[in-house]
Amino acid sequence: MEPRSYRRYDERRVVTRLLIPYIVVMAAAWWLIPQSAGIWRGIMPPIAWLPFVPVTWWYAKKRKELKARIAETGGHMCLACDYDLRELEDNGVCPECGEMFSHSMCVDTWRFYYRDVFRDLERRASETAASA
Repeated sequence: MEPRSYRRYDERRVVTRLLIPYIVVMAAAWWLIPQSAGIWRGIMPPIAWLPFVPVTWWYAKKRKELKARIAETGGHMCLACDYDLRELEDNGVCPECGEMFSHSMCVDTWRFYYRDVFRDLERRASETAASA
């Protein structure tokens, strides 16, 4: 069984898939609203962005939670379901979703997508070692 693609964590793709189509539709709607629409032509753009406020808040919250879990587990999380793999052997199958994993692959993938989390972990470890 081959591991799936883990591109779901690439935030640039998320933004591209959500934001670009919305901008295209809004630009088309703006272009089609006649000049004679008066105030609606001025009000529509701010109103059109209102759906992105809760979506942005939710996305930021989920990202913060994921970063906290990555820091807690040191990157030893399943790439498909975020199951904590620290207690399992080096290579195996995730008991939660059935995906194959290796600890090195998991840590390397999380490190690639969340460099800042690992940079903070390494900085804390070096500060702890220096103070001891």
